[in-house]
Amino acid sequence: MLRPDYLTQGEAARLFPVLATTSKEGRTTSIVLACISKIEEFGSELMNSVGKRIGKRATIETYTEIVFKNEKVQVKDRPDGLIVLRNGSNEWRALV
Repeated sequence: MLRPDYLTQGEAARLFPVLATTSKEGRTTSIVLACISKIEEFGSELMNSVGKRIGKRATIETYTEIVFKNEKVQVKDRPDGLIVLRNGSNEWRALV
């Protein structure tokens, strides 16, 4: 999965994170986000809870440790993750 153009940094969420074992929050975030994108029922129910319908052609992509382009952010202020829901030409994003 390629990183979106509007991000300068960010990794696709993984079920088995490659982070250090001391980074428990980062590992947990990656696992939960990976489950959202890989387990259709879980992702669909979560999106329905925020008012977004998931069609058959919809895709959910999830990223961890993101940094947006043209944004001067200190590492401590960085969002933990990003959820991107694509349905046709529509795109909906949520920060975690």
